[in-house]
Amino acid sequence: MTASTTTLQHQSDDERPAQTALQLKAIQLFNQHQYKSAELVALFELSTLKTQTNNNVATAITLEILGDCAVQTERKRQANVYYSEASNIIHLHFQRETNNKGEDATSTWEANLRVKESRALSSNVDSIIEAA
Repeated sequence: MTASTTTLQHQSDDERPAQTALQLKAIQLFNQHQYKSAELVALFELSTLKTQTNNNVATAITLEILGDCAVQTERKRQANVYYSEASNIIHLHFQRETNNKGEDATSTWEANLRVKESRALSSNVDSIIEAA
């Protein structure tokens, strides 16, 4: 893997909110190639966020971090689940904001999540058609 595919960037998109302290720690661990530690921190953050009803977008950030960790630890099916759930959250969030009722991606963030999901699927020979 190249450095660019194994480094999480701090989100600078206007679409994404600022990360929580635990998300930033998980990103830091990920960038240090401590994928399992990053995953544990992100899972803890996910459990905290799931108890809050109004943090869907923050939950999507955590799910994306978990997906990236799963890809790096060769768990592509699990990554697909995380990316899919994150993209669904983002789709619904921006769909409500823009009153867009279509199936198209509602944001650059969602489109990037769908690309990550497709890449995780395409790495498994049985899922190439599904990835397309």
